[in-house]
Amino acid sequence: MADNVSFHTRTALAEGLRKLFKQLEQRLSLRQPLTVYLAGGMAVHLYTASRVTTDVDAEFAGRVLLPQDVLVDVVLEDGTPQVIYLDTNYNPTFALMHEDYQEDSIPV
Repeated sequence: MADNVSFHTRTALAEGLRKLFKQLEQRLSLRQPLTVYLAGGMAVHLYTASRVTTDVDAEFAGRVLLPQDVLVDVVLEDGTPQVIYLDTNYNPTFALMHEDYQEDSIPV
């Protein structure tokens, strides 16, 4: 099933998401990759390219102190300016996640 998935990674939001994680990587001075499980509207956007959301719901597979001020300005395809940011209040234990979501996740 995962072999047939094609993500929309060239939209303004997807490019902004990439910049957000690059910014976070620099701020945290990461020396090795950190697995991130993306959920919520941004995950839906990568599947459909139609949902617009600016908060990033993400679970990190490791202890990370998220800075509150990691933001990325983007201009959507329709010209609307938006700011993408990490939802520092996101908690997967309160989300409607399948019990195997980590094992079933698809690398992006």
